[in-house]
Amino acid sequence: MKKNGLIQRLREDEFRPAMVCLNVALTFSLWHAYGSPQFYLENLAGQVSVTGDGVLDAELYRGLGNLLVIAVLLAMIKAWFGRSLTEHGLGLGNWRQAPVLVAATPIMLLFGYLGATMPEYREFYPATPGLAGRAMPVFLLHVGVLVTYYIAWELMFRGYLQASLTPRLGVAGAIAVQTLASTLAHIDKPSSELLGSIAAGLAWGILAHRTRSIWPVFVHHLLLGLTVDSCIWFGLAG
Repeated sequence: MKKNGLIQRLREDEFRPAMVCLNVALTFSLWHAYGSPQFYLENLAGQVSVTGDGVLDAELYRGLGNLLVIAVLLAMIKAWFGRSLTEHGLGLGNWRQAPVLVAATPIMLLFGYLGATMPEYREFYPATPGLAGRAMPVFLLHVGVLVTYYIAWELMFRGYLQASLTPRLGVAGAIAVQTLASTLAHIDKPSSELLGSIAAGLAWGILAHRTRSIWPVFVHHLLLGLTVDSCIWFGLAG
């Protein structure tokens, strides 16, 4: 009974911010350490193969890791806390902010192109080594993996973390914590991307709150990442 009582207590609103922060820390750490294509290539390529091509297998492995993260977060929201998915930004939300999304789209494309011109980005992206420049079917596979990656990312930081903290910390506090977490999650990425993630965390946090949905932010984030990878992949940025 005591054990069940403790579990029930940990599900209550009083403990939810702490549980969510710890859950995000653990889930992201496992995702980053063991869900990357680099981990597959360095540790699993010789033992596990689906296609016989290590690079393709690494990309598939990355996509599987993204889907597992999404499943864990959805399970925490629904099964552990018993909350509605729309409370965590998975509904259509308020699309009266759509003009902001449309107006900022060219900025995402420009930032993506400029990033692709920088040597530090060209060395880092696409995230799976050896993937760039392959045939169109491989590129389409990569687009699908990117979709799962950015859904997992936005669900974790803007949907799960920020939305869970807002009732206790207020909007400003929740966005600040989410920005801190998502910025630190960029720590091993190009320096300009790390610095830019501070502004992105704030802007996208505000947009997610105002629209009550992660999907507008997901669209922006996907456009940004896909532009970088596409320009590098097809040699469009010099």
